[in-house]
Amino acid sequence: MEERTDGQLIAAYLEGDEASLALLFKKHVRSLYAFISRLVGPEEADDAVQEAFIRAWKHLKRFDPEKNFKPWLFRIARNAALDLLKKKKPAAFSELSRSESEIPIEETIEDPSPLPSELLEREDAAERLKATLAGLSPKQR
Repeated sequence: MEERTDGQLIAAYLEGDEASLALLFKKHVRSLYAFISRLVGPEEADDAVQEAFIRAWKHLKRFDPEKNFKPWLFRIARNAALDLLKKKKPAAFSELSRSESEIPIEETIEDPSPLPSELLEREDAAERLKATLAGLSPKQR
């Protein structure tokens, strides 16, 4: 059997052939999933692909048959992925404080920078060194 083009599948669907829509989407699902997973990651790709197909289905009557279907579908998918990323809220830092041992996470993160007291001690030691060096003769320095 000869494979139908995207335009033929869309026309058949719009004339009432529901199976044509399934064939159309099946034809593009792998490449669309690969594209979307690069944008949002594999854990979110299923939702974004599903949303893209729903949006494409809702607006299929507005598709211009003179144009190529794949770029149109991928544009819809890109927008769906971006919308998904916008909706996805980052976890608040306070939510990360709750662990099994109930030790707040901020207390377990090591800060490599010196404490303010260490900075003052270093500054004081540097001033004492300068004063000591200033008291020496140029030959001793």
